[in-house]
Amino acid sequence: MPMANIMEVNGIKPALARFSNTVVMPKAHKPRGAGLARPSFTGAGVVSLILFKVLIGFNTAKLIYLELINKCFYKTGWSLFRYFSGDMQKIILIRHGESIWNLENRFTGWTDVDLSDDGYQQAKKAGQVLKKYDYNFDYGFTSLLKRSIKTIHFVLEELDQLWIPVQKSWRLNERFYGALQGMNKDEAIAKYGLEQVQKWRRDTNEHPPAITKDDARYPGTDLRYKGLTEREIPLTENLSETMERVLPFWNEIIVPVIRQNQKVIICAHGNSLRALIKYMDNLSDEDVAQLEIPTAVPWVYELDEGLNTIRHYYLE
Repeated sequence: MPMANIMEVNGIKPALARFSNTVVMPKAHKPRGAGLARPSFTGAGVVSLILFKVLIGFNTAKLIYLELINKCFYKTGWSLFRYFSGDMQKIILIRHGESIWNLENRFTGWTDVDLSDDGYQQAKKAGQVLKKYDYNFDYGFTSLLKRSIKTIHFVLEELDQLWIPVQKSWRLNERFYGALQGMNKDEAIAKYGLEQVQKWRRDTNEHPPAITKDDARYPGTDLRYKGLTEREIPLTENLSETMERVLPFWNEIIVPVIRQNQKVIICAHGNSLRALIKYMDNLSDEDVAQLEIPTAVPWVYELDEGLNTIRHYYLE
């Protein structure tokens, strides 16, 4: 018997109509390029869902959800099914607080500048927001740059969780901007033109001008990178190359921790997070070029059992 007839015989279609009318999609703050925001439900919707599961069984309830997917909105409908079946994990992504060079509008890259005064406050506020929503963590990950290290420190301090292990890796560092590092962005536009600077900043495959190994900005002379091979130390870097170094750390280090049901927070940088999100959300080059990530705003990613994105949203 076709599914539609099965649902008619069991009185599911009328119930589905009543249930689907209770779904409310609120206006929500979400980043450009983000997925759907978290839906909310009226009391009647939640009661209907519980009754479906208890009275007519889980499998029949699943048919209802599938019908909801077909008739309403595929991605959100399937997300709701995963959400209420408990088949989901959350991770928090957060960009570091505003740095001194963010404030001065300079290309930063691997230059190890500190947080600005506002950046310190942003990091603390991020921790307060996470505390308001009762978040806690088992494991943290960050880069080797102090603006990111200090941000996760202040977040965890607000949560009274400074004791959790935090693994640092160069693979989560900001994109290496080569000879642009330290240059004011307006001065770069005046020198090279807006179109070229935008290509360097947002084109996935465009390289900024490279430095040479005798440049004071060359990371090969920095003790924190003494374990890297010459091939791993960049002279310049595009977003694709940033992605190539971020993804092994995600797949080999972070993913196994998440699969052990550990609650994870990742504090990194605009472009290392952009590279990770491009992979997680399967974004096109054009989509990731439009993706803007604010400083020190917790970004929740809800993942299914295969660690595919269900949805994501900012906390504020």
